Amino acid sequence: MTDLETDVAIIGAGSAGLRAYRAAAAHTDRVLLIEGGAYGTTCASVGCMPSKLLIAAADAAHTAHHADGLGVHARLVEIN
Repeated sequence: MTDLETDVAIIGAGSAGLRAYRAAAAHTDRVLLIEGGAYGTTCASVGCMPSKLLIAAADAAHTAHHADGLGVHARLVEIN
């Protein structure tokens, strides 16, 4: 594991985390933004916009339908 030294560590790259990052970066270059997934809010990228919600559902159905090669055997994949 690599040790990192930073002045500010921000956990989460949602709306508040990205705003905190910009505010901290105005004062120091040693800012660390920690995020386990894609940057941005769930609402903007998946959940609150109907078109993006439909795309996310289609992606999940496609992944489940084609998961046999990974040893995952989904029964019926249906979007309701």
